[in-house]
Amino acid sequence: MKELPLSALLAPAKDIVSASGLRSFLQRGVFQKGSYSYFIELGHEVPLGELRALFPDWEEEEILTDGWETLSFELELAATRVTMNMRGFYHKPPVPIDVTLSLTQGEAGYVKDSITIVDRRTERTTTTSFKEVMETKMKSGDFKYANASDTYGEMTMLRITKVLNRFLKDWSLKNRIIERE
Repeated sequence: MKELPLSALLAPAKDIVSASGLRSFLQRGVFQKGSYSYFIELGHEVPLGELRALFPDWEEEEILTDGWETLSFELELAATRVTMNMRGFYHKPPVPIDVTLSLTQGEAGYVKDSITIVDRRTERTTTTSFKEVMETKMKSGDFKYANASDTYGEMTMLRITKVLNRFLKDWSLKNRIIERE
């Protein structure tokens, strides 16, 4: 499948969900060094029609970069929304973190997102949003993590991952020293 932004997946998702007879279903791709697994989860429902996968075809080298050890992508398709969840273990020595990003694209341009980072050394949790990450600017006025051409709500999953990678690399650098409380 060609890489598309979540907003472009709304119409195909509605068609796929309608054809399957389900309210929604979840597709998951799990990347680990040297392996890739793909699953479709239906919950307790039984499909009443055709069930088509709508998941990008990525290479491990594209995904497991800049510190990712394990990364799970979930794409939940429903008639009125598409939700992408990323969960993974990111490690830039000496900072091991668990990362969760959730991004929901709904009808009429509705976008909701969150990023949660848990430092495994201290169990300290940091929360932010992908929109805040994208809007972070340097002193020069240029965007720190996103490109000037990136538009919130119109980015591909791979592009979202690249922006998140830049943010996590910087976050790990800033948090490498554990402060005493």
